[in-house]
Amino acid sequence: MVGPYSIWVSAGSLVVQVMVAPLDVMPLGVTAEMTGGVVSGTASVVKVPILVTCLRQAEGGEMSLSEAVTLRGSDKVNGSGVLKALPNGSRVTLARLVELMVTRSDNTATNLLISRIGMDNLNRSFLEMGLTGTQLSRKMMDFSRRKEGVENWTTARDVSRVFREIYQTREVSPAVSQACLSLLKRQEINDRLPALLPPGTVVAHKTGLEKGVCHDSGIL
Repeated sequence: MVGPYSIWVSAGSLVVQVMVAPLDVMPLGVTAEMTGGVVSGTASVVKVPILVTCLRQAEGGEMSLSEAVTLRGSDKVNGSGVLKALPNGSRVTLARLVELMVTRSDNTATNLLISRIGMDNLNRSFLEMGLTGTQLSRKMMDFSRRKEGVENWTTARDVSRVFREIYQTREVSPAVSQACLSLLKRQEINDRLPALLPPGTVVAHKTGLEKGVCHDSGIL
């Protein structure tokens, strides 16, 4: 397995950060980086550190993935996802929210998890992971806040770090690592880097797309 990688286009500029060494051979890898520290809007790649936080909290007993939340009409947002089509009042477990957030990039599921964990707690968790250039400041699809200049930020370097920690299990347990990789391998949006690779290539990754940014990040 080679990775992690973070490749995206932001406001017309190519931003790349790639670990090019096999991670199981060279634990620290060899980094090939081009403007990896440039801050960019996260789009949906912020769902990866949210994923890690959810699973770490569940493992630590801070919440249970079997817990269910009630879906309200006010929770539903546009963009990627299937929850917006469910009837109001539907009960959805946190485990299902996590799954949909990653595999279908479900924005409603993500926002429900942000509400459950808390934005401050998520940002604190990101710092604990060493993500110094990552900040969650608004929910998914909150364009009114975006127009006010409130944005979610990250760097290719930070996103690559998340995937490295997932794979190397230095900051996460083997159980959390395997759960993350299992979900990321089931990503259903594969129209970017995976589309350019030979059929059958295993990619654990997460994409992101919104006005001005197009992301793909993961582990080959």
